Formats: sequence, structure tokens, C-alpha cells
Amino acid sequence: MPRALGRQFGRAERPVSCDGAMLPPGLGQTGAMDNNAGRSTEPPARLRDLLDLAAIVIAVGLIGVVVEGHAGIARVALALAFTFFVPGRAVVSNWPRLAYWSQFGMSMVLSLAIVTLLATTVLWVGAWHPVSLFYVEAGLSAVALVAGMLRRHRGIAAETSSD
Repeated sequence: MPRALGRQFGRAERPVSCDGAMLPPGLGQTGAMDNNAGRSTEPPARLRDLLDLAAIVIAVGLIGVVVEGHAGIARVALALAFTFFVPGRAVVSNWPRLAYWSQFGMSMVLSLAIVTLLATTVLWVGAWHPVSLFYVEAGLSAVALVAGMLRRHRGIAAETSSD
């Protein structure tokens, strides 16, 4: 079958070298090893669980620090970790296709976008209460993280029981 016809019908082809010889699987057009050959692009479940648990710990820890009224470096560090990670991780945990790009990077981008959008909206509406806004964000994030973990593990359990 001609090469163009094979591509047209979606048939996967092995790379061909400059002299027309077929390259072994795993080698690209340049002759370099393909780093993703034979590997899944899905992040490991253990990493996803660790990131979700870290986000839950950050959210609950910051809620505790704010409720107790503590000030200092611990509160600042938890507030920065929350702002840069937790709300976005809640979205990534529940929308797995985003995680294919980057577990941590997408969480950071989405967190900053969510926190900024909510703060701007609340300020624009004239209902600026930053601590109340934080409680809502932290509570919804923690619930979404737990829901994402439960759904992921329910899916894993269903896959293993059907095998």
C-alpha cells in the first residue's frame, strides 16, 4: 500500500530512515530514542493521590490557622501554597484530561485564575469579605478534591474487579 494511502486511512507507520529502511520501534526520524515509546502518558495514580492529599492538608491547615487567628510565617506559607495550588488542583483532580499536560503546572495556572476571578467578581459586586471568600474557596476545593479521589478510586476498583 502506498505510504500516503496508509496515512489517509489512519494506519500507523513505523518511521523510515533517509535511505528508505524501516527504523526499529522507538526510534524517531532523527534516529533518537522516543522517550514515550511503550509508556502511557497518564500520570501515575500515586502521584495524583499525593498531590490531592497535599492540597487537602494545605486547605485544612490554613482553615485551622485562620480560625485560630495565628499570624506569622506558617500562615503566610500556607496562604501562598493555597493560592498557588489548591483550587486548581481541585479542578485538575476532577478533570483528568488537564493532568496530561502537567499535574502541578496546570494546578498552579488554574489556581491563580480561579482565585483572581473570584476575588475580582466579589470586589466588583461590592461584597468584599476576604476571609469569607477564603472559607468558601477552601471548603469547595476540599470537597472537590475528596470527590475527585473517590471517583478515581471507584473507577480503579471497577477496572480491577472486571479483569
